[in-house]
Amino acid sequence: RSGGLNRPEEGPLDESADVTEEGYCQFCDFHDPAYKDENKMDYHYFSECPMLTCCQHCEEVVDIAWFTNHLLQECTEKDNYTQCETCALAIPTKELAAHQRSKKC
Repeated sequence: RSGGLNRPEEGPLDESADVTEEGYCQFCDFHDPAYKDENKMDYHYFSECPMLTCCQHCEEVVDIAWFTNHLLQECTEKDNYTQCETCALAIPTKELAAHQRSKKC
């Protein structure tokens, strides 16, 4: 894995915190005592958690609720994104005009 796990309002995830030791995912409320091992929780974060996604540009694992913020402020490709004034999503700047004309906006 090349990216870190990050929530903008909390900073990087402290993988040594009690939530990891207990096998509890703070993002999706998954709980399994068998996951108290740090490597198993890492596997959950990076492969199983439905509330996290991997950014296709920088490969950082990001909470989906903060993905637009990530693309606009933190991602290595942030200069190529613009926030749509209509729907507030992060859209590639080159595609913004077409996006705003589409039914998806």
